[in-house]
Amino acid sequence: MTEVRIRMSRETHKQLEEVLRRAFRAGDLPMVKRVTALLAVGRGEPVATIAVGIGVRPSTVYGWLHQFLTQGVDGLRVRWCGGRPAKLTPTQRERLAAIVRAGPEAAGFPTGRLSPGLLRHQLAVVDVAAWMLARHRDGRWVTERELRRDGMAAARGRRDGRLLDGVPHVPDGLLVDEGGRRVAIEVELSSKRRRSYDAVLRWYAGALTYDQVQWFAGSEAICQRLNAAIRRHRLDDLVTVEVLPPDLRDRIGSVGW
Repeated sequence: MTEVRIRMSRETHKQLEEVLRRAFRAGDLPMVKRVTALLAVGRGEPVATIAVGIGVRPSTVYGWLHQFLTQGVDGLRVRWCGGRPAKLTPTQRERLAAIVRAGPEAAGFPTGRLSPGLLRHQLAVVDVAAWMLARHRDGRWVTERELRRDGMAAARGRRDGRLLDGVPHVPDGLLVDEGGRRVAIEVELSSKRRRSYDAVLRWYAGALTYDQVQWFAGSEAICQRLNAAIRRHRLDDLVTVEVLPPDLRDRIGSVGW
C-alpha cells in the first residue's frame, strides 16, 4: 500500500488537539483512536507504525484519513449502520456473566476500578502533551504505554535501572523535540513520600536515557518538595520543575490546587 504524506495547517492541528482533549474527557475511545492516528499522520509517521500502535489495520487508518479529508471532524464520529443486533448463545451469555462477576482483577489487570485521582492524572497528562506539542510544532509525543513497552523490552536480561520489583520506571510521556532531544515529562498533582521521589530520581541519575526531565507540579508546595529532592541528588542540570501554567490548571480543574 502506497504511503501517504500530508501537511496539516496549524489551524487543523489545533482543531484536532481540541477534539482529542474533549474525547478523552468524554471517554470516547473510538474518537481518541481516530484523532491520535490523524495527528500522527500529520507528523509524518508511517501509517503501518501508527496502525500497530493503536491496534488497527493500516487500511483503517487510511479510511479515517479519507473521512476526515472529505467530511472534516464530523466524518470521524462513529455511527450505527443498522442491521440486526448481535445475539449470544446461552453458553456465551453464561461465560460473559461469569467474566463480569469475576471483575478485572481476575482477568489479570492490576486494579478493579479507576479512581478519580488516577483519571484526573491521565487527563492532566493529555493536556500537558497538547500544551507541549503546541510549543514544539515539529516535535513528537511518545505515550507512557509505548515507553513502558520499550522499557520492558530493554530491561530483559539486565539487572540495572529497575524499580518496583524489576519494572523500569516510566515517565508520563516523552517529548522528542525539533532537535531530537528526548525530554521525559512527569506530571505530579499530589505530593508523594520522600522515598518515592528518591527512587525515581536515582533511576534518572543512572539511566542515561533522556536528555532532560521536565516535571510539572500541581502546586507550589509540590514544586518545593521536588526541588528539594533534586538538590539532594544533585540533578539540577538534568531535572527542572515548574508549577503547571494557569491555562492548564483551569483545564484540569480547581480541585486540590
